[in-house]
Amino acid sequence: MPLAGYVVVFFLSPLPSSSFLFHAIIPRSLSSFCSLPNLNKRPFPSQRPIDKYQLVIKEVLRDSEHDSKRNNEDSTEETQRNEARYVLGKSTDERNSTEAAMFWSISSPVKKPTKITTSLTDPPAKTYDSGHVKNTPERNLRLKKMIANDAESQFLSRALWRYGGNKDINDNGGIISEDESGLPMNSAESGVRSKSKRRTPPVRYEDIDLSIPPSVYNNVKNIDHVWSLLRDEAEREAEKEPLLVSFLHSTILTHSSLESSLAFHLANRLSSPSMMSTQIMSLIMEALSHSPTFRRDLRADIMAVRDRDPACRCLPDVFLHFKGFHALEAHRVANFFFATGRQTLAHYLQSQVSQNFQIDIHPNATLGRGIMLDHGTGIVIGETAVVGENCSILHHVTLGGSGKKGVDRHPKVGNGVLLGAGASVLGNIKIGDGCQVGAGTLVLQDLKPHTVAVGVPAKIIGKFQDEEAQPGRSMYQLGTKESEAMIRHGVGDGI
Repeated sequence: MPLAGYVVVFFLSPLPSSSFLFHAIIPRSLSSFCSLPNLNKRPFPSQRPIDKYQLVIKEVLRDSEHDSKRNNEDSTEETQRNEARYVLGKSTDERNSTEAAMFWSISSPVKKPTKITTSLTDPPAKTYDSGHVKNTPERNLRLKKMIANDAESQFLSRALWRYGGNKDINDNGGIISEDESGLPMNSAESGVRSKSKRRTPPVRYEDIDLSIPPSVYNNVKNIDHVWSLLRDEAEREAEKEPLLVSFLHSTILTHSSLESSLAFHLANRLSSPSMMSTQIMSLIMEALSHSPTFRRDLRADIMAVRDRDPACRCLPDVFLHFKGFHALEAHRVANFFFATGRQTLAHYLQSQVSQNFQIDIHPNATLGRGIMLDHGTGIVIGETAVVGENCSILHHVTLGGSGKKGVDRHPKVGNGVLLGAGASVLGNIKIGDGCQVGAGTLVLQDLKPHTVAVGVPAKIIGKFQDEEAQPGRSMYQLGTKESEAMIRHGVGDGI
């Protein structure tokens, strides 16, 4: 067949190798059966996406095949129209739409969010001055809106905005008056707050018997002076420190009893991925409910710290922040479960106390009431150790054992004993009532009651003149004037 019967079409293609591409050799007689628009199909995998010029050429070929009578001028106009149509990769005509859009798609414009306006049915909002803006010399006079539906929420929000010198603004735009504590109050609350400011505490801690008799705590008659004093002082602290209002309310003021408050606070301190705070809280409440002495011991312990530690200003300080008190009460919980046969649970609680407070007390150790673990860090008390009532133990004290498993191998400490910082008492020995062991002392033998021992190994350097003296309550360290006045030096047979 002669070559005149064929139409040969060549054009450049943007292949990576910049070579020519042979697109088609079509017999003139078969032109009606060949579909030139097949050239608009997706390019070969080895090719890049077709650009706009290729699409224009293929569109021209298809139009010229369908309409051979179209003149050159009309073809040029159509070419320009198609070129403009595919500039953005999309065709404005569904008939001429191809797959080019998937290679050159343009994202639709992003709509701006519509401004949300407050409905007329919303509750009225109180306005507060936002105060000075950080690092700017001018005062920021813009007002912030906060919704406080009840009296307690309004008090908390005003306390938070008052911190840092902000002024509270009432509904009429005026500044609300402030009481002596620095917290703003409106005219309706002024009389109530002024009366509460002058209120007298339910009981002074100096008047509370530290042995916690029934006149101080009686669950049957609903008498609990320790809890009443703790709540009253927590309310006063909340008025003084706005940033801790929420913490004081959630930990103390929203609870109905000292037991509930302690369970909530300790559970938050001892929780872990292994046991949730709600589970630990349930365990603490179980121990408090079933132990015959735990409730009274708890109140004696917190009052002991308040009475002996000069750094303690109020009961909330002890209850919320003193880790020696926390470790002691957690030990009482573990001791209850150890005595009831749940040793694994007791050891878990001991491990959590050791990890969180750095105080290691075996759950089988016996501790009396009214004990103060001052500072607490590094205290170690062994399995068979016994500590009497009204004792004070300072940091890094060790009540260690000597011997093997199953042997009574730890010290027995009497009532009113003071163990100085870093003292070590080792073995199954007895420390008599009212003894004082100096800091860093190593005790390996028994100490008679009311004696004073110091050194490594321990030597008796004196004896208390008053046979009723309890250094564990007086907290006079050796070398002070008060201690020297109470001790007769040179009395004793040594060790």
